Amino acid sequence: MTFAGTARVHQSLPAWRRLARAGVAMAAAATLLTACGGGDQVKEFQATKLVSFGDENSALVEVSVGGAGAVTTIKGLKYGVNSVGLLRTAVPSDNTVAADSAQPAWLNFPTSAPVAGSLTLTAASNGSYVVLQDFVLNSAFTDGKPNADLTVRYLYTYYCSDYPLWIQSLARNYGLGYRDQCPTESGSGAVTYAAAGATVADTAAQFAAHRGEIGAGSLATIMAGQNDILAAYAQVKAGTLDIEVAKRDMNAQGKALAAVINDIYNTGAHVLFVKLPNLGFSPLARADGSLGQDRLRELTLALNNGLLTNVRNDGLRIGLVNFYDRTFDIDRRPNDYGVSDMASAVCKSTVYRPDGSAVTPAVPAAPGGDQLLYCNTLTLDRSAETFFWSDSINLSPRAHAYLAELAYRRAFDETF
Repeated sequence: MTFAGTARVHQSLPAWRRLARAGVAMAAAATLLTACGGGDQVKEFQATKLVSFGDENSALVEVSVGGAGAVTTIKGLKYGVNSVGLLRTAVPSDNTVAADSAQPAWLNFPTSAPVAGSLTLTAASNGSYVVLQDFVLNSAFTDGKPNADLTVRYLYTYYCSDYPLWIQSLARNYGLGYRDQCPTESGSGAVTYAAAGATVADTAAQFAAHRGEIGAGSLATIMAGQNDILAAYAQVKAGTLDIEVAKRDMNAQGKALAAVINDIYNTGAHVLFVKLPNLGFSPLARADGSLGQDRLRELTLALNNGLLTNVRNDGLRIGLVNFYDRTFDIDRRPNDYGVSDMASAVCKSTVYRPDGSAVTPAVPAAPGGDQLLYCNTLTLDRSAETFFWSDSINLSPRAHAYLAELAYRRAFDETF
């Protein structure tokens, strides 16, 4: 294949988080490329719409919070680290209560239960969600006396535009944004149909359902196959599927994904597709030792090869985002990328919903799920800015920033 490559970056981006938040465009660099050299200039593609397909790596989620007549909705949660700020706590009584050091990290004051009907949600002027709820204090963790009327009020703000997914950063470089799915985005014109747990077949169904929405002037992004790899790996690990058969199956899944990309091309749209990162570097693989790392690397490579060898050979409207090779470079020289930990998950094993209730995964043995969806800056006890993985298999904000950097370098390549 002769896909245009992406430049290798051998230094960390010291302002990576600021760049990711602001969505600083690389268009200026592309303009310089096309304006110099004295030869024929290539007209730069300017997307007027961005549509995303795939799995957790591109999903923005809407969730319901609360109960007993106080249900509300928060948009823009991600399967990774979500940005949540604690604006204020107050004890609405005359009692003075000090919190014990053994309190849970999520709540400044430990509580036993929410006050029925007290949950309110307000959309702030900047598009963030402000969640306010009263909780009954748990006297076991405070110096207060047991008192059913003693409550504490929490006011949290959710900023879905912070710690962006790679597709959010990419959209900003076109002046677009996922505002309908993340209200704190300043731009509109982008939409994602990606969903947690989506396989290659699910991704094909996403595109089939929305094929009529894209065409000339549209940019589609597609990143999928991770869940197919995980399912195959689970069978190989259990001894119910031979590794060679699994590799052939993954190659076939890559071929099937290539067919989706080729069909997107047929609509007249531009499309960026991601060569998946080496899942053999993931905490899930490392926990299973060298054999687990080898197996997940082999399965990832098999799917990527099936994808790459079957995608239409057109570097003008089909762009490869080679994150697979980049993960090897980051693993070899993590300090150059500002990564202090390639082996562990940044999110804690126990997280909390906005109503204060603890969350456990629907399927405890599976990565991601609700547990990852509610991972946020108030539940972390370490820096999200130096880890590569959010959980045992999904990318961290820093990893998304590097994926975005590769994507917009390819998107603003002079030939695309």
